[in-house]
Amino acid sequence: MHKLFKAVSPLTLALGLLMACGVAHADKNALTITVNPGWTNDDLVQLNGSSPCQIKATGNPDNDLTVTLGNPDGELSFDKTTFTVPKGGAPVSFTIYGLTTSSKPNEAVITASVTLPDSTQKQETSASVSVWKQFDPHVSAVSLSPYTFSSSTLTASPGAAIFLQAAHPVLPKGLSPYSPPFANLGVTVIQNMTSAAYTYTFENPSAVMTTTGVPQQPWAQVATRTLGIPQPSTDFVSRLSTTDPSYSVTGPLYGGPSAYSDICEGAYATTDNPSMPTRSLSLPFMSNGTKVGDVVYSNTKLSIAAGFVTYCADYNYSTKQPTPLREIGWNVNVNWDLTSTSNATNQMVTIPNPNDQAVTPTPVLDSAPTSSANYRLNNTPETQGHSGTVMLP
Repeated sequence: MHKLFKAVSPLTLALGLLMACGVAHADKNALTITVNPGWTNDDLVQLNGSSPCQIKATGNPDNDLTVTLGNPDGELSFDKTTFTVPKGGAPVSFTIYGLTTSSKPNEAVITASVTLPDSTQKQETSASVSVWKQFDPHVSAVSLSPYTFSSSTLTASPGAAIFLQAAHPVLPKGLSPYSPPFANLGVTVIQNMTSAAYTYTFENPSAVMTTTGVPQQPWAQVATRTLGIPQPSTDFVSRLSTTDPSYSVTGPLYGGPSAYSDICEGAYATTDNPSMPTRSLSLPFMSNGTKVGDVVYSNTKLSIAAGFVTYCADYNYSTKQPTPLREIGWNVNVNWDLTSTSNATNQMVTIPNPNDQAVTPTPVLDSAPTSSANYRLNNTPETQGHSGTVMLP
């Protein structure tokens, strides 16, 4: 009896089945696409921009491959669509262009198909890409709390006087902030004080004598003499010239993690509360060149008249350099009588124009910005009291 069938090993049978299904053919034509070679977390192309790409054969084909690129979602275009990929694995460069912003990360798809010997095409690989864009920058300001007098300070309470937010969002949301387009880039606010006057009113002088034997004249009589005790109606303090910077947001302006948001987060918010503490005024009481006491005044009124411009800025936290993009102005005009119980309760920050505008003029930036929330009231000239002496007639 003759054998009609030849025994076949399981391995040989398995290989035959794989070849029949075309897997061996697909393996030989395998391709790999790389977007932005040399980067990580970076399969990105900017809207209306371009990104370099490479494709190479990784399946050891017998011949060079004719490859055609495609993008089924319509978010991309290419500098070339059909070209030859060498069989030896040498990469071929091509460029993608962003046409439409992706609605989510990795939405745009690059397909690569190989032309087979029968002239049909078979898709061999694909790569996902995000088409990103940055929305227009914006800065907003919202008045929060009215001014009141609390703990010896004229201040907005509760909370703060104004809420400030700088926004420069990147879409789609969820992109990695470590990708090269966004590395070291954040969004923040910077602020200039364009004008400022803090006016203290001092009244009701009283004498505190420290030397015995000095004639104790009636106080009213001394106070009316030409060389008697002056009664200054105001002690006017001008905080800044119009070109000086003021970093008055609570906490560090920039340079630390609390001072900006990663650009992929899109916005940075903070508050500000320009405040004014009471002050004391005491002048030496002199007689024949000798101090015999002090004249002490009461701080009876406080007044703040200040203007601010707040900017939305992109901030490079590697170089510590901000780039101002948009601005909004706001003012504080508060008057408080410390001797009265009927001060106006609706004294709040005013925002003349609620819409932000282009930056003009360029903000003044300090080479070493302060991180003190009380910078406005802890530096000269405001620590300089009223100068002079009181002469005993």
